[in-house]
Amino acid sequence: MALEPTSPFAFGHDPVASPPPAPLFSPEQIAGATFFATPVAGALLVAWNLRRLHRGGAVLALALGVGVIGVTLWLDLVWSGAVWWLAVPAWTMVFGAGSNALFGRLLAQAGRRSPFTALAVCVATVLALGAAGAGATRLAPRAVPTIAEILFDWTGVGRSQVRWADGGTREDALRVGGAIERAGLLRDDLRLALTVARDGDRLVLRIRLPDASPEAVAAARMLTRAVADYLEPAECVTGRIVNPGGATLAEGTSCR
Repeated sequence: MALEPTSPFAFGHDPVASPPPAPLFSPEQIAGATFFATPVAGALLVAWNLRRLHRGGAVLALALGVGVIGVTLWLDLVWSGAVWWLAVPAWTMVFGAGSNALFGRLLAQAGRRSPFTALAVCVATVLALGAAGAGATRLAPRAVPTIAEILFDWTGVGRSQVRWADGGTREDALRVGGAIERAGLLRDDLRLALTVARDGDRLVLRIRLPDASPEAVAAARMLTRAVADYLEPAECVTGRIVNPGGATLAEGTSCR
């Protein structure tokens, strides 16, 4: 009976073990990048790992990161709520769990990439997104929100801040800000604190003042009248003076 071949060369096998894959970004690094530098940074690290493993899907991972940011921004503006703050822990968990499923078993063999490389990717991503956002906001200010609008629901008008809440929208705040500009109320010494809200169909300007003195009431009435006169498209505007605690001190309505 013929003997079984004992040499691995008999069947063309390579007796040398294949080298381990190159060091990979760990799930913790990917989750951290996603949390601090948006899903775009997390997707970049995932794509980098996939390329090192000679797997497909790198372009899909990048598209997923950009798409998640786009959808989150849209929902945050449409709902005027805390969508962005809710999305941050959600996408951090998703990217962390997904990268653990993809790369977790390979880390012991491949090793981890330097955290400084992951940090460099995060910094570069934040800078690139900031520059792109600033440029887009400058080119299309009504269509592209600023960072302050995304995170804190307010838009700047000179040194003043126009916030939106309680049914008010970013579009309402932009309209009020435009009316303030057209009315010529932008001065270096004037710093307003307004919140645009809705009370049914009425547009409400909540003007925060410490008291309802005659001077404060006169200033609030002048501001409300100016916004109503220059608001486009026109609608009635209710000016409501509230103290720092939110209690209503006085109010009045003006229509063009």
